[in-house]
Amino acid sequence: MADECSLSTYAHDFESTIQDYVTDERQLVGILNFSALWHEVVYLNDIALGDNPHLIRSFLDPGRHSLYLAVTEFIRGGILRCHLRDKIAIKGSSPVKSDGSLAQVYDQWWKDGPPDRFITQIFHDDRHRFNQAIDSYLKQFPKSVVPYDPDVVKPRFRNTIRGLLQDTDSGLRQLLRKLPPEIERKYRSICDTNEYFTNADLWRLYKGISGSEELVVAHGHINQLSSADLVHAGTTGTRISTLALDRFDWKIHVGTDFGSQINPPKTIDEVMECAEFVLKAPSLELLGLLTPQQVMKLREKAEKTIFRTANEAPKYLGIQKIPTDLNVLPSFVQQLPIETFRRKYESAMKDYWLHICAFLEQEFPDRAIAKGRLIAIAYDKLSEIPSPLRIGFVGISMMTAMSMLFPETGALLWKLVAAAGLAPTLNHYLGKLAYHILLERTPAMAELKGVNLSLGWRPKGVFAMNRWE
Repeated sequence: MADECSLSTYAHDFESTIQDYVTDERQLVGILNFSALWHEVVYLNDIALGDNPHLIRSFLDPGRHSLYLAVTEFIRGGILRCHLRDKIAIKGSSPVKSDGSLAQVYDQWWKDGPPDRFITQIFHDDRHRFNQAIDSYLKQFPKSVVPYDPDVVKPRFRNTIRGLLQDTDSGLRQLLRKLPPEIERKYRSICDTNEYFTNADLWRLYKGISGSEELVVAHGHINQLSSADLVHAGTTGTRISTLALDRFDWKIHVGTDFGSQINPPKTIDEVMECAEFVLKAPSLELLGLLTPQQVMKLREKAEKTIFRTANEAPKYLGIQKIPTDLNVLPSFVQQLPIETFRRKYESAMKDYWLHICAFLEQEFPDRAIAKGRLIAIAYDKLSEIPSPLRIGFVGISMMTAMSMLFPETGALLWKLVAAAGLAPTLNHYLGKLAYHILLERTPAMAELKGVNLSLGWRPKGVFAMNRWE
């Protein structure tokens, strides 16, 4: 695993299987820029990078070069990291050790066939030129490559799907019922009999079928989360599934002793009441107009504000050494000056965002009229964004608290904490240092008027426990 940063995210909208529902490459540039403005590091996995039709067309068409340029310049600038598999094994075959290239992944898949296994139906010289171009950047900037073990990621996806299929109340089963019975039967057969099924296997089964969009998005979301978990990263995206992916016992995982609000907000106004702050915001499309050089210039401000503040959290909080005795850990965390640091961190976030808005107004005076809002909500106020509301916002889940406080032992420590039944206490305090950052999408928000946001609500912990199991 790469060295963990305090602020990292997976650019969810690059998921290959959902590209039919992405407007165009400009949406992906906007997502990439928004991710890079708020995080030290942005991750893409090898398939999102190597089998994305918008990105490959951007490489091939000089008139649509902005997405390819953003990806390559962010690799050069140390912002974008590629999760590249350390071996290639197809359907249980003997693994081939990776040589660290997209070209090798493509060639091995091509040998296995058929061509419709690829999301992007562009082949031969054009595809080889694209692979070689990306590989040259990855070789030139080796720190941009983060190897991962597909035998860790793929089972996480499969186990999540199978678990949801067994849950009679899961949203996944409801989505399956929208498909023709024959397709649902084949879907279940794949999950039951194919030991090595992947997201792509399921996608090929129902792609293009009426009523399948929500299922495609849900699978894409699960697939991206499976990769994000490897580096304890959050996600950034617009096509975030409304599927409830986790189901917990509230008393076990959150507790009832800390005044946590478990009643879901029913209206957008109630969501706003939970916010730490609400600021004016430009559109995602305008953020997509920023060049890589402009984004990097803006990040210079981040280095002095949100990035520095996050990375210096242990010093600000006075953490010298994490107690090895878990029994004293809750009282240890309780004594930390978390509220003081929280105010400092939120002040840094507001200062930084206002700086971005001022820059946009200067660079794009005719287009930078703020038409939306940027909303920051701490996890201890609202641990989960209501499903219907995810449609109206570009969402960032800033899962920062564990890496800020325990950068070296976060994952292992949280496993032990959960096993010891101490998660409720730590959730309460650490939830003050993780945020939902929501960028309003005005046209989509109009669709939510009168919608009861509490529909489908499932109370859950401040942090998803499955990340640490």
